[in-house]
Amino acid sequence: MRTQDFNAWQSALAGLLGDHRSDLLNSRFEQADLGFQAHLRAGQIGNVGVVAIAGVGRTRLDRHQAADSVVLWLPRRGWVREQINGQEHLAEPGMALLCRQGQHLRGESSARIEGLSLILPARWLQDLGLGSGARHPALIDRGPEARAVIAQVHQLATLVERPATANAGLHPEEQVQQLGEALLNWEAAATGQAEAPAAPNRSAAIVAEAEAWMTARLEQPLRIADLARALELTTRSLQLAFKRECGCSPLQRLKRLRFQALHRLLERPDHGVLSLDILFGSVGLPRHGRTRQEFGSWCGSLPSEHRRLALLRQPYPRSSTGKISVTKE
Repeated sequence: MRTQDFNAWQSALAGLLGDHRSDLLNSRFEQADLGFQAHLRAGQIGNVGVVAIAGVGRTRLDRHQAADSVVLWLPRRGWVREQINGQEHLAEPGMALLCRQGQHLRGESSARIEGLSLILPARWLQDLGLGSGARHPALIDRGPEARAVIAQVHQLATLVERPATANAGLHPEEQVQQLGEALLNWEAAATGQAEAPAAPNRSAAIVAEAEAWMTARLEQPLRIADLARALELTTRSLQLAFKRECGCSPLQRLKRLRFQALHRLLERPDHGVLSLDILFGSVGLPRHGRTRQEFGSWCGSLPSEHRRLALLRQPYPRSSTGKISVTKE
């Protein structure tokens, strides 16, 4: 389905996801710049529905998850800020978000969004042993168990989007079963119910300390050797910790931290008079086109477009100060 009709898009989503309502948040300036476009592609693999979603236009989401289904959302481009039962989560590319049966989800998307929604039968997950209710985790982000869930989602999506290149060694039903097992392992690790490893795993603590050190020095040129020296680790130990927890290298994670900081700066109306080069430099990002394209893939819009749209939404006066401060969320 391809459409520029927002009501048709909303009806199609409601038919796939259940009690789902959306509002188009584009200001009249954004509407002139962006308009609204959407593309849906849906398929079924065993008892799991797979919906590939791509859209242009900021939307507000409101869904009461049905008692018979669970939705797993994995963004590929752009972000979604969602509250599940009142607890806020920011889902970016490389993460996933699980909305369980009976939960209430409210959220807002970036101006451009691409991602996957998996519709999982609640009874099947309960039979496997997955929990339900507000006390169970929603954000699938850190650790090897989270990485395994995300990898399984991509495998299932391939069966729908590119069946010719899908893994021929596994039957689709087996891949669905592997996803269920990966979700169980992730939930056990996230809630502290997993069996203790033979040796204590320090990866999470190493990554947390490394991120704090990098965040305090975003504007500086940083090398992995500098980070390893500061944490009194070998570069290999550092790389293994990040691979285990985040599925990426320390320098790839550093770039994501810089993108997050740049995103916050672009949203601030008092920085509207500053050049993009200054803002890029303030968080340590190079000022060439490749970095801007990478930011666009992560954020859903290029830096110049994102700032323009953010400023159009701001009713506040802009100051002429040149001072920049990078704050943590």
